[in-house]
Amino acid sequence: MTRHRLALVTLGAVLASTLAAAASHGQSASWFSEPKSPDQLSEDLKGLYESLHAAGTLPKQTYVDRDGLPLEKILYQERQFFGPSFPLEVQKILCDWNRKVCKTSRDSAGRVTYMWSNGIGAELTIPKLEFTMYTAPQVYTKKRTDSLESLVVDRAKGCLELSEECRRRIQNLNRLKENVLDPAYEGPVVVPALALRLVLPGPPPPPTESTAKPRVPKTLQKIQQNVVLPTWQQKLQGAGDDKFKDSSGRVHERIGLSSTMPRPAARTLALFDAPVDKSHCYLETARIRVMGPPMAPPEDPECGGEDTNPKLSAHGTHMVGLMVAQRNGSAFGINPRVSIVAYTVSTDGPNFLKNLADAMSDAVELEGADIGNLSLGVPTPDGGNPAFNRLKIPNDRLWVAAAGNAQAQTGTSGCGWFPACAGLLLPNVISVVAVNLDAVPMLFSGSNSGESFDLAAPGEGVVSTIPGGRLGPMSGTSQATAIVSAIASMLLGRDKTLPPREVRARLIYTTDLYASLDNRVLGGRVNTSRALALEHDVVRLNDGRELRGIIRRSGDIVRYTRRPGGAGDEATMTQLKRIATDDRGQRVMFRDRGGLRPERVGIATVDAAARWTLDLAGGGSETVDVAAVTDFTACYLVTAPGGGPECWRGE
Repeated sequence: MTRHRLALVTLGAVLASTLAAAASHGQSASWFSEPKSPDQLSEDLKGLYESLHAAGTLPKQTYVDRDGLPLEKILYQERQFFGPSFPLEVQKILCDWNRKVCKTSRDSAGRVTYMWSNGIGAELTIPKLEFTMYTAPQVYTKKRTDSLESLVVDRAKGCLELSEECRRRIQNLNRLKENVLDPAYEGPVVVPALALRLVLPGPPPPPTESTAKPRVPKTLQKIQQNVVLPTWQQKLQGAGDDKFKDSSGRVHERIGLSSTMPRPAARTLALFDAPVDKSHCYLETARIRVMGPPMAPPEDPECGGEDTNPKLSAHGTHMVGLMVAQRNGSAFGINPRVSIVAYTVSTDGPNFLKNLADAMSDAVELEGADIGNLSLGVPTPDGGNPAFNRLKIPNDRLWVAAAGNAQAQTGTSGCGWFPACAGLLLPNVISVVAVNLDAVPMLFSGSNSGESFDLAAPGEGVVSTIPGGRLGPMSGTSQATAIVSAIASMLLGRDKTLPPREVRARLIYTTDLYASLDNRVLGGRVNTSRALALEHDVVRLNDGRELRGIIRRSGDIVRYTRRPGGAGDEATMTQLKRIATDDRGQRVMFRDRGGLRPERVGIATVDAAARWTLDLAGGGSETVDVAAVTDFTACYLVTAPGGGPECWRGE
């Protein structure tokens, strides 16, 4: 399997050495630095040295100076220090260790300096830290006078040279900037940059239950943003169920997916999960690449056989089936045309966040994945989190995250589940709760919920592929997340230039709303056909008619009163994305004013004088009273050549 390259270190070697180091150090915490600039790397290392020295855990080794080198050069040569500057604080530590050959003095300004007299053959005490080099994406600003090579090779040090592989990684990191490799390009550019990690010496932190929030020890709190604690993912949840013969049809019906609906052009979707059995008979024609050791062929495969109580080891295969399974020309999964890149990420062990971050980097930089499915999670950790950094940079990928199966209800201020709750900080993370397969959905009993999460999808007793050719049901927010990821791939299949924030917003405001999901999720249950209707405004009136066309947007404002309370409010026609009526007859508006997510507003009344004129898709036009609208979904608005808004017309 191809992996990242940094000098002669491959990411595969990084993973292997990380796992080996973790095994040898038990449950030790780790340190990492993913600097935004070379100077920050020096500062991060200074903090590491100071914290370990103060705690008495900075390991030492004896070094024989055979060439009479300056100490700074020795540390760089022995890979005990990196970065463009050598801080005085680090020199002080080393001087204290080597008093025979180091003296302190002050310069004319009164600043402390360190004078070294070591010669050839001198024995020096230097640190003994086992750093691992890797690359992490960072945003640099390229000026017109900068060359891309100097930026990536000399400053970021993310590639040895600007090779074709390096150029491909840069293009993959900047999905929406097709001209980023042009020498004349100027502006922000995401590039691979040198990063370091280290298994911290010293005793491991106290054990932490998987449902508790890990805490950084006091001795490391000064550098806690660089400390990754041992973290275990919550156990994946599965449940047996004998209601699976009609499961696929019921799922498709509930999410508004018709068998006659054309599947758009393929995009790439990355899965981070348990091993995948790509030999399954329902996955034979799917575009699946398994990154890492393949699953051993199951004994006695039985195509279409029933497994009413699958093991949790089937989780990854189950996810893939929900996305792409098909048999004899019939689509079983949501989008059989999407390409899957499947990464095996261990759900147990202290290196979960680090290993997940490495796989996420691989998916974006090397595979160019458009979407990442994260049917996994942990309590939001204290300290540093490299996996969060991958969500944040680059910000042009959509990450679909499971809300979790801890039966917790949280508000937007108390959300403590990673990665789903990262959606409250980042616009490109969409979070998914699970509901049952009833026409009027009820929350799956194990699902986390609350308005901190974005939308819902079926996740109870959902049938999909099980290793060995079998089919069986599993339950949880994982299944719901796989469904939403596949629907998102259909949206990007229609237009690959859609920004993740816009995909997220559209999936939220086009949902079906139910009273049973009030306060359980921001939106409702996902609706595929409504989300994919990008070209037209769709208006349903209280006389039962549905009109498709384009509303004449001329700066009009819709005024209304809020529910509850009756306060007056308004939204421009470019902000207004949806007017919906839930199953109680109450109206709801979604408006988008540029925040991380669209706003949901309860509507009591709409200005009786408000009118819309639609240019109908079939020709002609019609003017309607906005007060008579029971459901309205806006087209996907883009900027017209003249500068105003217009409905999307296709790539």
